[in-house]
Amino acid sequence: MRYILKMPFQKSVKLIGKAREENRKDRLFSLYSNLYPNFSKDNFMSFEDFVEKSMPEKINYDGRSTAEIMAEISEVEKKFNN
Repeated sequence: MRYILKMPFQKSVKLIGKAREENRKDRLFSLYSNLYPNFSKDNFMSFEDFVEKSMPEKINYDGRSTAEIMAEISEVEKKFNN
């Protein structure tokens, strides 16, 4: 614990984030191992596929201003209406 407290802030935040992600994967593996006996040849999925479907995708936020987005929308509307 002392090691984490002595780390630079950004590095410790990344380390904690990685630990949370691994904890989520551990819980997902527990769920997957309970579902495993119910899989058949038709509905089988690997653990990696199960994790992909279970974990939400990372959201990419648009950093543009409202004016820039509205300008793009009006351009698209003009092209659509013509």
